[in-house]
Amino acid sequence: MLQKSIDNGIKYLITQQQKDGSFLSLSTTNRYSFKDAKKYHSTFPSSLILSILCGLDETPEVKLIEDKLAKHLLSQKSKHW
Repeated sequence: MLQKSIDNGIKYLITQQQKDGSFLSLSTTNRYSFKDAKKYHSTFPSSLILSILCGLDETPEVKLIEDKLAKHLLSQKSKHW
């Protein structure tokens, strides 16, 4: 049951990952609905997702998400980071 939930989560992440490898951050004043949420580009959700994925068994799907995420995060690096 737990593994099925994890697998479903991985499938969902694949559908939500942006072409550049990132994940969008959603923001709303309504804590009960994200229907009208504003979408932002931020490294925070991508970093959080990558750190969680690192604790899972490495499957081809997980590796694909991780690789895209890592490339995206490294592309955000600056001389101050």
